[in-house]
Amino acid sequence: MTWRGSTTTQDKILAALTYLIPILEALPFGMLIFALVPFLAIPFIPLFMLLPIYFLSIGGLAIVEMGIFFAVYILVVQNQRLPHFLRFNALQALLISIFAFLCRLALDILGLSRVLFDPLVGRGNTGAAIDLGTLLSTTVFIGVIGVSGYAIAQCFRGRYAEIPTISEAAYSQIR
Repeated sequence: MTWRGSTTTQDKILAALTYLIPILEALPFGMLIFALVPFLAIPFIPLFMLLPIYFLSIGGLAIVEMGIFFAVYILVVQNQRLPHFLRFNALQALLISIFAFLCRLALDILGLSRVLFDPLVGRGNTGAAIDLGTLLSTTVFIGVIGVSGYAIAQCFRGRYAEIPTISEAAYSQIR
């Protein structure tokens, strides 16, 4: 939907770039897929180089991840002078990354998170916990990458990506 006014090429590109945040957040969930089908990792190779920086933490506090999140929220989403299209997509990207973060946290609490960073940990083992962790992490990866890809395509078309629940939450926060 483009009823909020026309968008410039710069707005489209910047709005699409905000979806790199949820993609970076979801990449660890796809390690099993990348281990089983290596050619699927090719489009993500530039982002793999950013992962150590993005997940940099000091004393257990993810400083870069939190810094990027709050910077985008304060400098983009809350900035009334920026176009609605950019602010809406930035907030939507942050909401998707919150979902991915909460999934990572839930897997960690359930003791299934080691599957994220060591995809071959359960191969040959038929343990239910490994299978459940693998299934959940793969599902989250495919979902976040799919939604982000759809939103990026809509950004380049100059349209608002209508994602159930997430778009409604973004619309309610952006005036």
